[in-house]
Amino acid sequence: MNSAMQRITTVPTPRKPAARTIALPVAVLVAGGVLLTPSAAMAGDTTPVLFATNAPAHDNTIRPKMPISDLAVVGDQLYTGYGDYGLNTGPTQIMSYALGTGAATDDFTLNGEAVDHFRIFDGDVYAPDIDPKLAWDANVGYATNAGGSWHYVFGTPFEHVFDVAKIGSTIFLAGQILNPDKAVYGAANELAVIKKSTDGGATWTIEKWRDSGSAAIGYDRYYQLTVDGDTLYAQATLDSGVVQPVDVWTAGSWSTFAQRGGVTFTGRDVPGTLGGTRFDGARTTVFNGNVVQGGSRFALSGSGYGVWVQPATTRPSGKYAPAYVPMPGRVIDLFASAGVLYALSQNAAASESYVSSTTDGTTWQTRATFANPLGEPFQEGTTTIQNPVGSSSLAVNGSDAYIGTSESAVYRVTLNPATAAPAPAPTTAPPGKKKK
Repeated sequence: MNSAMQRITTVPTPRKPAARTIALPVAVLVAGGVLLTPSAAMAGDTTPVLFATNAPAHDNTIRPKMPISDLAVVGDQLYTGYGDYGLNTGPTQIMSYALGTGAATDDFTLNGEAVDHFRIFDGDVYAPDIDPKLAWDANVGYATNAGGSWHYVFGTPFEHVFDVAKIGSTIFLAGQILNPDKAVYGAANELAVIKKSTDGGATWTIEKWRDSGSAAIGYDRYYQLTVDGDTLYAQATLDSGVVQPVDVWTAGSWSTFAQRGGVTFTGRDVPGTLGGTRFDGARTTVFNGNVVQGGSRFALSGSGYGVWVQPATTRPSGKYAPAYVPMPGRVIDLFASAGVLYALSQNAAASESYVSSTTDGTTWQTRATFANPLGEPFQEGTTTIQNPVGSSSLAVNGSDAYIGTSESAVYRVTLNPATAAPAPAPTTAPPGKKKK
C-alpha cells in the first residue's frame, strides 16, 4: 500500500443528506417525577410498533445510535443500512431482519465506513462501498449476495463509491477517483466518474467523467445512478458549482441534455436547478414513466412540501417543466413496491410522520399518519429528556410500512387501504411564487 495515497481521515469529505437532517423536535421532559407527554394522537392515526433495533448502529463506539440510512425488502428479509463516513464509523455490518419474526442476521462485514443505500437488481442486493478502508488507488467496489452468498467485489480504484447500477449484464459504479492519466483526462487531480464492467466486475473502463479543473482535493463526484429499464441517468456535482447536464446511457450510447428548469438527478444535498431552487431532496426514482423527486425545501407559496414529477422521456424545455405535487410534510424517502410508489415525509418539528402512495406519480394519498415514537432518554443536568425520534428511511411490504429512525431502530406501521379519492392537482408553478 502506498502510504502517500492512504486516506486522510481528518479531511472533511462527507456528503450530509440534507433531506434527512432532523429538525429540533418537541422535547418530553421528566422533571420532579412529572412526565410531560406529547398530545394524544388524532383519531385514525397509526401507532408505530418497534420491529427491530440495529445493534451495530446503536452500539457504535464512535457515533452511537446512528440513523437507519436505508431499508430494502428482498424475499422475507428487511435490510438496514447505517454509517457515517465523515466520522469513519466502520467497519459496517450489513444486517437483515426476518419480516415475520424480526430475527436478526449479520449478513456481511463491509470494511468501509457506511452503507448509505442498497440497490436491488434481479433479486440480488448490492451495497456500494462509500468510503473503503483502503488506499485511494486500491481496487474497491461493493458488497453483494449475487451468486448465492455475500462477498465483496474488489473491482477498480475509487476514492468513494457512491452508487452501483446494473442493466442486463452491465454493471456501473459512480463516485470519485484520483485522475489516473492527466494526458487523457486533463489537469484535475480528481474526477467525477462512472465506470462500467461487462464481465461481472472483473475488468472496468471509465465511461463518463467530469471535473472542475481544480488541482486541489475537492468534491467532483457522481452521487447517484437512476435506472429506468435499459436507461441510466446521472448528473455530476463539481466544486465549480456550475450545474452539469444530465448524462444518459441507453443501449451502449451516451447522450446529455442541459438543465433548463428540469428534473435533476443529483445527490440529496447538492446544487441543482429543479424548480429554480437548491435541490436537497430525497432520492430520485423513475416510476411509471415519470422521474419523481422529493425535496425538503420545495414549497408552494412558501408553505407545505411536495414532490416534483416529470416524464422520463421528456427533455426540459420550459423554465418550470416539472409538475409539483403537494405532500403532507418534507419528503424523507421514496420506495417503490408492487406497482405503487410510497413517500415518507414528516413535519418540521420531526414529531409526526406520514406515508403517502401513488400509482401514477402525480395523484397521491396519505395512507398513514403517526406520532414519531419517543427515543431513548438522556440527562441534561438534573432533567431527563426524551425526544421523538426522526424518520429517516422507508420500506413497504404489503400493508406494512417499515420506518427507519434516527436512533438505529425500525418501527412498523399499518397502512390504511388505498381509496379512489384524488389528491390535490399538481401544478407547474415554482415554489414560493405565484403562477403568472
